[in-house]
This record gives sequence, structure tokens and C-alpha cells, in this order.
Amino acid sequence: MIFSVVLVLWCGVESVQSSVPPVFVQKGKDVLLDVDNVPEDFSLFVWKLEKENSILVTLYPGGNSKISKAYTGRIDHPEKKKYSVILKNLQETDSRVYTGRVTTDDGDSTLVQHNIIVQDVVSPVQLEVNSVSNSSHSCNVTLTCSTADSHISSTFRCIDQKCDQDGGNQSKITNSSSSLQVYLLDVTVICKHRNQVSSTEDRTDIQHVCSQLIGSHIVSDGISFCQVKTVVFSAGLFLMVSALISVHLFLKLKKQK
Repeated sequence: MIFSVVLVLWCGVESVQSSVPPVFVQKGKDVLLDVDNVPEDFSLFVWKLEKENSILVTLYPGGNSKISKAYTGRIDHPEKKKYSVILKNLQETDSRVYTGRVTTDDGDSTLVQHNIIVQDVVSPVQLEVNSVSNSSHSCNVTLTCSTADSHISSTFRCIDQKCDQDGGNQSKITNSSSSLQVYLLDVTVICKHRNQVSSTEDRTDIQHVCSQLIGSHIVSDGISFCQVKTVVFSAGLFLMVSALISVHLFLKLKKQK
């Protein structure tokens, strides 16, 4: 289920060239546009936007470079990486395929491409109890897992101490292309909101919601058999030990007389 959600999420994000594996970067962070195989006899090397054919930076033999006006202040050169560049302070509009192209005497060729997808951190999530229906041996709870722009409602049924989720784990893609999930782990309902760069969650323990059911069940079942045997055995053992000690003391006192 989780793997399917990730695949849908990838497909839901606009990508210029699907054949280039995506690299997800958090909004406001930097990314390294890396290249290792620039030939020694090149004339120039450029980093450009694949589809728009606009140049970010041009690099020349000897280490000189020219940054375009649109990216002034946003391009850094990492140490020990002559032709790689760092693109700083990424925004959603920077989600593009970045191409490194080299020019030699044999012509132009593409050396590397980076498919950068920028995502903001997900918004907080909240898990709320909508309704509770209790009986002597069962409990039905409906909860809603919500974000700022989406929600999932799910019902959980508990009989004795065993709880199940109607329809199993539930998930959906939100309006902001993140995934929203609500699922059951033992007796805890977990509401999770996440994308490729961040995650947040809220959780509720069903036994707190169905306290009357769970509490009464544990008491009635525990005392009826298991605990009664333990108490009887402990009492019998105590009486036997007390009797042995009493006999021992009696014989010791008799000898002293």
C-alpha cells in the first residue's frame, strides 16, 4: 500500500523528463548539480534548463565562469568540483531537468541530467474522534485524519480486545501532492501526512476512546481464572512454609528444655 502511494505521488508531480530519475529537495535548501566526466579538451561547459534551453552558468577551461543574471547570487562552486555547481535556495518553480552539456572539437554532447523536484514540508495533521458506539463486548469508533486541504474518515471496530479497521489501511493524495494515510497499529490509530522530504503524524489509542469496553473486559477475564489460580497457589505455599517454620521452632525449643 505504501509503495503504491509513493508511485502515485511521483506520477502526480510534474516532471519534464520521466526517463531521468527524480531527486526530491526540500524548499529553501540547496542542491548539487554534479558532473564528473568533463573531457580535458573541451571548449566550454554549460548548465542549462533542458526544456527552456536557457543557461544558468557557463564554465570555461582554466576555471573561469559566467553566471546568467537570473541566477546571480544563487550559484556557488563547491570545493574540488571544477564543473559542478550548487543551486541555492530552491523554490517550487525550480522543479526542472538541469542538463550539463559540453562543447568540444567534435561538437556538443550531454554529459549529465538532474531531474530536481522541489517540495515544501507538509502541513501538520490532526486526528479527531467523530463518534463512539459502546456495548458490553464491542466498540465502534469513527475518526477523521485531516490536513489543511484534505481528510480521510475511517471506522474501527473492536470486539473484546481485538480491533480492526473497516477497509484496511486507507490513503489518498492531497491537493498539495502529498500523501495522507490513516491506519491501525495494534490498538493505536495513526494519521500520517508526508511527502518525499518531510513527514508529520498524530495518533490516538483506541483503548482511551473505548475505556469502558477494554477496562471491564480485562478485569472480568483476569480475575475469573488466571489470577484466582495464582492467589490460591501463593496462599497454599505461604501456609506450607509457615507450618514448616513453626514445626522447626517447636522442636528447637523442646530440645533446649
